[in-house]
Amino acid sequence: MGDNEPGADALEERLGYRFRDRALLDLALTHRSYRFEHNDSNADNERLEFLGDSVIGFIVSEWLYGSLEDEEGVLSAVRSSLISGRTLAGVAVRLGLGGHLKLGVGELKGDGRERASNLSDAFEAITGAVYLDGGMRACRRVVRALLADEFARACSGGADSNPKGRLQQYSQAKWRRTPKYTLVEEIGPAHRRRFLVSVVLPDGMTAEADGTSRRRAEAAAAVVMLKQMEAGGGL
Repeated sequence: MGDNEPGADALEERLGYRFRDRALLDLALTHRSYRFEHNDSNADNERLEFLGDSVIGFIVSEWLYGSLEDEEGVLSAVRSSLISGRTLAGVAVRLGLGGHLKLGVGELKGDGRERASNLSDAFEAITGAVYLDGGMRACRRVVRALLADEFARACSGGADSNPKGRLQQYSQAKWRRTPKYTLVEEIGPAHRRRFLVSVVLPDGMTAEADGTSRRRAEAAAAVVMLKQMEAGGGL
């Protein structure tokens, strides 16, 4: 993707960020399969993906910390849904990243432009590229703008004052049975005890979370379960 390529301009417009070093954007879109097949390419986007994954995780964690007052288990569950491959691939689709990916022949034949893992990896790599090119402030602005809708939906569910009630209502409506909560483990010294709890639905679907009390751990586990169900299309 050259400096004057119209496609790069359009992608930058959708990103809401203009690169000072377009080579970083080009690298972020280079899949390892392309590097293996082209002698003129000696790098791919995997290192940028590694960096971007950490940067996204930090930005989302910071964002959630300032937006929700829930327990750690709930915050972790909401964060997991926001930084999941499924969520990031959805953002990549909106950006049209698939059409910009540099792929090898085999990957192209295997519908690599539509593969969720390629798309989410590319979005992480672009985030890493933005971080290197413009710093954390620019990266925070880009990530927050692109994840704004997903963040609002996730927080709406994550801040639900009665996740156990919501899960129970669903379970009773579908199976006429309630979810089963089990204390799996108590972790840490008495003055900093954490409780790991599992919740199992009548169909066998399981989720776990911890909290500073059993009640809070059960609520966090219910949030994790609800997020899993939403991700799988069950809700």
